[in-house]
Amino acid sequence: MDLNYTAGASTLCDFPICCHEEHGFPNTNSAMAPEYGSPKCDTPTKLFESGLTFIKEKLSDIDAVLISGDLSAHNEW
Repeated sequence: MDLNYTAGASTLCDFPICCHEEHGFPNTNSAMAPEYGSPKCDTPTKLFESGLTFIKEKLSDIDAVLISGDLSAHNEW
């Protein structure tokens, strides 16, 4: 998950992860980071929170949720 993800920032950069304010804001929609994420970037907080909201509203009969995997930002070397 990327706490620095910025919707509208460039998805094109020379770094392993883009979509940050410091990568600039392109003039073309095809290079802008969408609100809920891009395959060229780490997961934005808004997408993660949306997933949790879905679980709460649509799967309310479950007792637990296990979230595992690669949740750290890929620009943290």
